[in-house]
Amino acid sequence: MKNVPEKTHEELEKEVKEIYRRVFSSTEGMMVLSHMLANLGIFNEVAPDDPEEIARQNYARELLRTLGMLSSDAEDIRQLITNWFKIGRKEINSNK
Repeated sequence: MKNVPEKTHEELEKEVKEIYRRVFSSTEGMMVLSHMLANLGIFNEVAPDDPEEIARQNYARELLRTLGMLSSDAEDIRQLITNWFKIGRKEINSNK
């Protein structure tokens, strides 16, 4: 067996981020990501005294950060939601 050097933490993180982006760039992936973000409450106001709501939103932000979508202009997020409403709902309704 070849001696393969172990990957650094940074290399592994980069690889995982690339996998996340591939997974969530498909139509189905965008639908799932939108659904996850909505369930995590990213689009809702959070009660400052509710640690569970805060934790869910923080996880949603971390997911967006991993995908490279957490930026000051948030255009990717708006586009993601727009696509979900245009594509996702149409596909969901056609499967009924």
